[in-house]
Amino acid sequence: MTSDLYQRRRPPTEDELANIPWLPLLLPKERERAINALRVGDAEKGDFVCRVGRFNRFVMNQLNERLGQFIAAREFDRLNNPDLRVARNLAALFNPVLFSGVGDLLRITQQELAYLVGLSRQRVNEALIHLQEEGLIRVEYGGLRILDLQGLRTRMIDRRNRDNQVTEKNL
Repeated sequence: MTSDLYQRRRPPTEDELANIPWLPLLLPKERERAINALRVGDAEKGDFVCRVGRFNRFVMNQLNERLGQFIAAREFDRLNNPDLRVARNLAALFNPVLFSGVGDLLRITQQELAYLVGLSRQRVNEALIHLQEEGLIRVEYGGLRILDLQGLRTRMIDRRNRDNQVTEKNL
């Protein structure tokens, strides 16, 4: 170890700045002030990354949110309704603590979402079509636009009941 993490800090590169989702949301003066204050420390094995009484509240909040997300994901895995499973997993990706500045457009492929949800790409595609019909999302080129985040989190989506009602009306 050459020196401690604090002494090895450096200004962020342009690529690193481009990956900070909240930076473009600032007013020009605020953005400039933030950029001037930002420092990057590349931690090495054995470095301390959190001092008592400093960035630890942030770390604890992040750990708590991740734990909550993990527990929720296990609950989603138990859902028998694939449409509901996809809806709840999508909503979880819009956690303001973990993913600040994500906006309402999620850049994700159907295959990536299928891996995340634990369903086939074809079944995820079918679920996305149903969620779009419900007015909760809009499938766009390169991603998904969330139209009703609260609906994704709370609405009970049961396509089977709706399909049965349509069939009965047609009889």
